[in-house]
Amino acid sequence: MADIEHTDENSLDQESAQEQIQTQQESSSSPEEEYKWWILKVKAGREDFVKKEIEKLIEKDERLKEVFVPEEEEEKSKKKTKEEEGKIGKKKKMLPGYVYVRMKLDQEVWNEIKAIPGVGYILGERGVPFSVPSDKIESLKVKSVSGEISKIFSISVGDRIRIKGGPFKGLSGVVEYISDDRTKARVLISIFGRQTPLVIETAHIEKEA
Repeated sequence: MADIEHTDENSLDQESAQEQIQTQQESSSSPEEEYKWWILKVKAGREDFVKKEIEKLIEKDERLKEVFVPEEEEEKSKKKTKEEEGKIGKKKKMLPGYVYVRMKLDQEVWNEIKAIPGVGYILGERGVPFSVPSDKIESLKVKSVSGEISKIFSISVGDRIRIKGGPFKGLSGVVEYISDDRTKARVLISIFGRQTPLVIETAHIEKEA
């Protein structure tokens, strides 16, 4: 994957960006499929604020469909009194600084979103915003509920991992790169005595103990 760059903060009217958006919209086979997931880079610590502001926009703009922040509940024990203890649930952001939005992206919608304090830009490659497949987002949602999402987001570059799915199941390797949306990783594994880089979905790898 090429190095990820951001789109211009002030405009999406670059010819290449507009062509990318138009092509993705026209290729959809149904109105529902016109809604795609995009990743916003936001100021760390402002994820919940941005999410709430986008939810307000969703109520009045049909081009905005859904907003999602990958997080997981962590339980901490806090002694309430000398006699009892209570558990307080706290949401932990698994990808600080990022917010996922499902929408029909155009210049007008982007103007609405970028006006929200804390919003930076849309993730893209070489100045062109890219969307994330819906199945990847749905997988993140399921893992967020089940508590498995922390296993994905705890993996870092340099970690030794084991592949738990696909044709290379059972092999071990070292993580060289992880995409910003945390859906893919480049792993260096040994095949027939040679070090070979493989791009694998993060859902198919786990950190070795």
